[in-house]
Amino acid sequence: MDHALAGPQRGKWLVSRDAEYNSQMENHTWDLVYLPNGKKAIQCKWLAKIKTDEKGEPSVYKSRLVAKGFQQKEKEDYKEVFAPTAKSPTLRVLLAVAAVRKWKEEREVVTPLPSEFKLIKAAEGEGVESEDQRQFQSMVGSLLYAAVHTRPDISFAVGQLARVVQNPTEEQCGAAERVVRYLKSYPTFFMG
Repeated sequence: MDHALAGPQRGKWLVSRDAEYNSQMENHTWDLVYLPNGKKAIQCKWLAKIKTDEKGEPSVYKSRLVAKGFQQKEKEDYKEVFAPTAKSPTLRVLLAVAAVRKWKEEREVVTPLPSEFKLIKAAEGEGVESEDQRQFQSMVGSLLYAAVHTRPDISFAVGQLARVVQNPTEEQCGAAERVVRYLKSYPTFFMG
C-alpha cells in the first residue's frame, strides 16, 4: 500500500482505503480496544489491487486490511477456531455418507434433466456460432460452480453439459437454459 500511496493515483487509493476501513467498522469486523497487559498486538497490513475492465484499463482500486494471523500462537493468543464455512470436499463427504446410510429425501425430487437424457457431441462444424458457444461455456462454468458448492441436485445435468462445452449444438444450449430455468423455479435446495 505504501508504494500505491506514493504513486500518481494516491487520491484513488486513499478513497479505497477509507472505504475498506469504514466498511470494517460498520460491519463490526473488529473493535478498537486497549491492549491487555502482557499481550502483544497482532500486526496488520494493507493490500492494494487494481481490477481492470475488459480492455485492461484500471476500473477499481481495491484495498484490503488483513491481519498477520501467522504471528499468533495456539493456546496463547487463541484457544479455538471457528469458521462457519463448508469446503467442497466436506460437502462431498456429507453427500457420500447420506448415500451410504440411505438417508431419504422427504419430498419429491425434481431434476432439471431426466436421468435418461444424454447429450451427444456434435460433429465438427455443426455447433452453434462462436458467440453462442462462449455464452454456453460461461453458463456451464457458472452451473458447475453451483453444482459443486451449493446445488448437488443439478450435478448430473451439468456433468452432461460439461462434456459438450467445446462444440455445443442448439439442443445442448437449450438444455443449459433448461437447467437455469430449473434453478429459478427451485431457488433453494434442502436435504433434510
